[in-house]
Amino acid sequence: LLAATLVAFRDTKDWRDALFERLGTQAAGQPKSLLFLLETDHEELALGTLALAGAQLQGEALLQVIEVGRAHPQPAAQKAAHKLWLEKTPAGRIETAVRRLKSADREERLEGVAIVLDLRHKGATEQLKEIVDGGDFLARDAEERRAFLSALRQLAGTASVAFLQKQTKRTTRLFNRAAAKELRAQAQAELDALKKERS
Repeated sequence: LLAATLVAFRDTKDWRDALFERLGTQAAGQPKSLLFLLETDHEELALGTLALAGAQLQGEALLQVIEVGRAHPQPAAQKAAHKLWLEKTPAGRIETAVRRLKSADREERLEGVAIVLDLRHKGATEQLKEIVDGGDFLARDAEERRAFLSALRQLAGTASVAFLQKQTKRTTRLFNRAAAKELRAQAQAELDALKKERS
């Protein structure tokens, strides 16, 4: 596709639709054509190009498009490129997951746990420990507490033993006594699982 000869018509929506339909069939084989389109200062053209890149490209080709998009003069294009980076790159997904671990929303926290496990991101170990040690952790339901402890065991392995042993002795004041008892049992279960994995 000779995109260079068509940019003069980029303000025509029908042209943009036709361009992206054509590019959609060959973007993976010609990623440079998307880089060219991002060199213009046209916002809608940049947004469409980034959306197409997210759907069609992977690896280094996608990273190149994202980097050019992040330097685009239009703020909306910069934002779209950053969103692609968060969603489509390992480093971006890790950043998103680590942030979600401390979210106020339970489902986002669990999604964060799932992502750090999927990516085997051992760098999240200290943050997981900090959260488990936090005073509000006992107020969370049993499923969420189990998910955090299990993630800690799977990511840290034997390095999690001392911390899990500490949790088996965890106490609390008047409130959350039942939860503390349950947490002690959950931590012991993770220690038992670790021991079984090593045997």
